Amino acid sequence: MRSAVNADLAAPFRGQAGYDLVIAVVVSGQTPEALGKPGSKIATLRGQGDSPLVGTCHVELILPDKPSRDQIFPNLFDPARRAFCAQAGLAQGLALAPALKTALAGYSQVFRL
Repeated sequence: MRSAVNADLAAPFRGQAGYDLVIAVVVSGQTPEALGKPGSKIATLRGQGDSPLVGTCHVELILPDKPSRDQIFPNLFDPARRAFCAQAGLAQGLALAPALKTALAGYSQVFRL
């Protein structure tokens, strides 16, 4: 696995403009605190740190809720859990959709991870 989040893909690259909003769907089991700690890719996108790739975008993290975590873990790669994980993820996605639609309003450049 290259990266648990791949947030670096949304960073400004070689003089290009960055994104206004980055939506990161994270299933690695990391906490929001760990994902946003100083030096992390998420912190860099938020404009924190001294990396040449520092952005100034809003980062929206979508992490598994408790029902989803119960289906995903302890083995993220167990193919027998795939259908259960999909059902839990769909339920969470439907529950988050209205809030995410509101969060997306007004942003011109959105990068979805």
